[in-house]
Amino acid sequence: MPPPLLISDSNILIDLDCCGLLPKVFKLPFQIAVPDVLYLEELSEKHAELPALGLKVLQFGPNVTSDIMRMRRQYPASGFLDLTALAVARSLGADLLTGDKQLRKIAEAEQQRVRGTIWVMTALVEHKVLSRRHAVDALEVMKSSGRRLPWKKARRAIEEAR
Repeated sequence: MPPPLLISDSNILIDLDCCGLLPKVFKLPFQIAVPDVLYLEELSEKHAELPALGLKVLQFGPNVTSDIMRMRRQYPASGFLDLTALAVARSLGADLLTGDKQLRKIAEAEQQRVRGTIWVMTALVEHKVLSRRHAVDALEVMKSSGRRLPWKKARRAIEEAR
């Protein structure tokens, strides 16, 4: 059985890159993928190494395009690429991986399962890819880099990870 598939936006990958954790994320027992248009527009220039690390770049068809258009009408303040990640996750029955608060709210309204930065950090500790100390240090780097998270909740989740 293949590992569970997670469809990511770019925000969470940037969160994890700022503290040096991006290569470690691909050691988790999940397949992480992004829509091809998201990769080309937001990641390919500064993060060309991602496919070699294990990131899957997926094409999508007309059914996803119509879902994106529907959500663009329903959530006009949201970005095309964010909604594309959500639509691809929905079409594949995969969890959405995002660090974007607005996208999380839309995904929840669409009854889409969502995972975030805290979940990834906890998974890194639980799967012994990262020590608790290293995870807490990475949180501090994210914080000092201006990333946005509920810091106390994140730290508590990491400290409670088994």
